[in-house]
Amino acid sequence: MQNTDRLGRQDHESFYTWAKRIQNTVQYYETCSRIRIHERPPYPRSRQDVYAYIAHIRRIVSRLPNR
Repeated sequence: MQNTDRLGRQDHESFYTWAKRIQNTVQYYETCSRIRIHERPPYPRSRQDVYAYIAHIRRIVSRLPNR
């Protein structure tokens, strides 16, 4: 999968930094779109959790106008 939306793990980025960045991105898009999966998304503790958050972000972005 290509990293065109900058959600993938960057070169030399630790897992914890990546997971926190994805968690913050989920919070941002949920706030903008008013689509929520949780009150506050829990910290993703595994790669599967991070990938589930990325899929959720992409679903939200696809529903936003002008995208």
